[in-house]
Amino acid sequence: MATQTQSKAAFEQAVIDLIAAILERRGVSVVVAPDTELFEGRLIDSVSFAELLGAIEAELDVEVPDHMLSTEHFRTPAIIARTFAPGS
Repeated sequence: MATQTQSKAAFEQAVIDLIAAILERRGVSVVVAPDTELFEGRLIDSVSFAELLGAIEAELDVEVPDHMLSTEHFRTPAIIARTFAPGS
C-alpha cells in the first residue's frame, strides 16, 4: 500500500511540475500546490488545458478518455492525480 501511495504522490508532483512549466512558459508566476484551483483561479484556459492534457498523456503515459475531458476532472492537481494516477 505504501508503494501505491508513493506512486500517487509522485504522480501528483509530476502533474504539479507540468502545470508549473506551462504557466512559466505563459509568463505566469505562481506556486502550484495540490489544491490550486486551475480554472476558477484563471490559471488554465482552453489553450493551456490542451497543452496540459497533451503533456499528461505524453509525459505521464496516461490516456484520458474523451468522456473525462471536463474541468471537473482537472480542477486541481490533486483531483487530476486522484482521477488519473495509475491504480486510481
